[in-house]
Amino acid sequence: MNHAPALKTATQLAVRAIGGIDAAAALTRVGRARISEYQNRNSATTAPIDVAIVLDEFA
Repeated sequence: MNHAPALKTATQLAVRAIGGIDAAAALTRVGRARISEYQNRNSATTAPIDVAIVLDEFA
């Protein structure tokens, strides 16, 4: 089962709740380009667990 679409959606919702890509990047160890990539359904890359946890904590 491919969980990537659900992970992308969860990342998008968390980033919105935090206040956008810049705010999310400020809270995590990755930059705004990576945060954007983690939300992009055309990219196979999903957020690493440590980044996902931080996004979830602050969302």
